Amino acid sequence: HSLPYFTMKLLVKAGSNEDPLTYSGLGTVVGELLDKGTSHQTALALADQMGQIGSSLSVDVTNDFTLISATTLSQHQEKLTQLFSAMVTEPSFAESEVTRVKKQLLSVLQKSVDNPSDLAEVAYNAYLYGTHPYARRTLGRKRDVQNLRRKSIIKYYLTYYRPNNAQL
Repeated sequence: HSLPYFTMKLLVKAGSNEDPLTYSGLGTVVGELLDKGTSHQTALALADQMGQIGSSLSVDVTNDFTLISATTLSQHQEKLTQLFSAMVTEPSFAESEVTRVKKQLLSVLQKSVDNPSDLAEVAYNAYLYGTHPYARRTLGRKRDVQNLRRKSIIKYYLTYYRPNNAQL
């Protein structure tokens, strides 16, 4: 037997290639902040509602695009659609959440220094792609992530998270 699932996916044609040179990791931070509160709900309230309907959400930022996926049982389709819509059209980008997400990303970047395969991938991409944006990590550079500000996050969101730049 199988359960009737409902899945939504939104592809935004913006990935790490759109990150400004001095703000690498910007696309990743924007993606991570989508489920951290909306203009009407805090991150905790949003997570609670998503949990009550047994849904899952993932945001994958690649070089070329961002894929936002949400899944739940079919009986909760309407509620998931409302929550998903609010997350992608009304994110709050609260200063406290921006700070928290930046700290988490910086921690991931720090851990990657101890991972030989991560270092090899960074070196290989730099060698292979040179100055092309593909040479940069989607997570960004430590100094760039530290310097990210809420204003630049909102500007990136308003520039790329638009109906004419996305497919549902």
